[in-house]
Amino acid sequence: MDIGDYYSKAFKGFTDNPNLAIPTLVGTVLINVMIFIVAMVSFLIFLGPELLNNGSISPDTINYGSIATVLILAALVVIITGIIYSFIYASTIGMSKRIIEGEKPELNIGLKYGKKYLVKIFLVSIIIAILFILASIPIIAGIILDYTYGLVFILTIIGFLISLILYIVIAMIFIFTYQSIVVCKKSVMSVFKDSINVFKKRRFEVLVVLIINGLIIGCINIGLLLIGAFLGLIPLIGSLLNVLITIVVNTLVLPYFTMVLTYLYMDIKGMEIREYID
Repeated sequence: MDIGDYYSKAFKGFTDNPNLAIPTLVGTVLINVMIFIVAMVSFLIFLGPELLNNGSISPDTINYGSIATVLILAALVVIITGIIYSFIYASTIGMSKRIIEGEKPELNIGLKYGKKYLVKIFLVSIIIAILFILASIPIIAGIILDYTYGLVFILTIIGFLISLILYIVIAMIFIFTYQSIVVCKKSVMSVFKDSINVFKKRRFEVLVVLIINGLIIGCINIGLLLIGAFLGLIPLIGSLLNVLITIVVNTLVLPYFTMVLTYLYMDIKGMEIREYID
């Protein structure tokens, strides 16, 4: 298979099996509802009931207890979001695998994969997040040193470039960790070695696919920002429309690119790829 085949076959597989998008749709809606509820609760915690009773804001309502509560809520949102996305990726990759093998998976297949591999993907996500945090040390150190010694962003720029290189390297060599878990049933620790080995076999193809994905996703995000800025001019309704558009786009983009990477992974691993015939 060449690079174009990954995208064309993923497009056909997705359009022939639109239920591939259901886990992403449901998960994205749940995440947005959760964020909205937590935002409202945080608003009330900070501003207090006096705002609702007489329209005034009591400065006494903003205290360390309120800040701690909101931080805990924010941490819970991050954790639950991570769990939901772990389920989304597990179910989507599992269904993509079946499609690539020439089958037509029902939604219950996705649920099965989601429940089976959720924990593993969540743990791997935590490890990768830690690696990205460690990769941020150069830019943080650059900012601190520039601020301390009054330099004109020299060390900040250098730190940014080093961190950027580290981000790219981590993204490239660990790009197939989720596929390794679901497709090849690897353990949490062995997925990193497997992903690196797969990357080494076809460095150029993986790099090109990542660049194409990045460019497409970047253009989509720019488009969403422009649409969001325009809809922001319309009170309330504009914001709701912006959220709905974002959910729809995310529901289409995430499963599609997940399937592209699954095609690439299975092809590099030499697994059998069949055409589904209805």
